[in-house]
Amino acid sequence: MFFFEDFLKSIEKTKANEKQYQSYGIEVRRLVMWLGTGIPLILLGMLQIYIGYRKQYNPIYILLGVGLLFLGLKHIKTVLSYRIVLDLKEQLLKYQKVIIKFSDIESCQLKEGVVGKKGKLQLILRILTSKKEEYIIPVIMSKKRVFVATLKENLNGKFRIEG
Repeated sequence: MFFFEDFLKSIEKTKANEKQYQSYGIEVRRLVMWLGTGIPLILLGMLQIYIGYRKQYNPIYILLGVGLLFLGLKHIKTVLSYRIVLDLKEQLLKYQKVIIKFSDIESCQLKEGVVGKKGKLQLILRILTSKKEEYIIPVIMSKKRVFVATLKENLNGKFRIEG
């Protein structure tokens, strides 16, 4: 909780970005972590497939290799697909395959929460639209202070901070 309070104080001091099109990628620490697990999983999967091939097509090694290869590729896909785009000219927020218009947003909350099964607290944006759709976006990008300050400025009264 101590980190969250410091983050909120730093948002007040941060100036919003004036660019019309802003793109935010994953932070370096998480990039290194996911690449550091994804690439070895791919290499281990390829090794297991090779061992299975060399031992007269042993299906256990080949299936284990395919599983490890799948997990490694999933890690790499996660790293490369994380991108949040703020298009201030068109008033859009783009996250993966979701495009949200600022005018459709009823409320946007910044809070600490848990995403997924890991149980780690992290910053999340909870967006409710006028179509009663809920989006929970983890804020794990670089320049998160600038992103939150820009979003807060452009959403006006729809942006809230819970904490």
